[in-house]
Amino acid sequence: MTETRWQRTYSPVALRNVATGPQPPWILTSGVACRHPTGTLLTDRGHALTLIGEPLGWLPRHEQQIDVWGQLLPGTPPVLLVHDARPLGDHRHQPLWTPPRPQGFEGHIEARVTTYGTTSVAVTAQRHHYLLDRVLQPDGLYRLTGRVSQLTPPTFTFSSATPTGD
Repeated sequence: MTETRWQRTYSPVALRNVATGPQPPWILTSGVACRHPTGTLLTDRGHALTLIGEPLGWLPRHEQQIDVWGQLLPGTPPVLLVHDARPLGDHRHQPLWTPPRPQGFEGHIEARVTTYGTTSVAVTAQRHHYLLDRVLQPDGLYRLTGRVSQLTPPTFTFSSATPTGD
């Protein structure tokens, strides 16, 4: 199975429409990121959406215009579990949703790697966690090539790790 068959795009939704009725669960929206000690809001012309989590590959400045994508969590008001973000209109970084990889999957994953003692953990933008088969340092963003060697716990055996920047 090719990697593109595993990926699906996010549905663009204007921020003003997010709370007006049923929306797809995976959305792309735009606005101004307002960072506060209690969290981050995305705002646009009097409309606001609470953002949970941080983007995988990039952290916006306070009051920067951004495109952000993730999983819209139901509720009143709804909140967005952030998968990733980019500066408004910067189409070099495309939002693609990727489900957890099945056991035996061979290919690439883009992930933030953090090492805790003697264990490295890779976390994708969609919050899928994989233990790595060995320690990878320094911590940061990587394109890992390898395979999912087991599911309990999810383990990724990598043959190469290319830093992709922070």
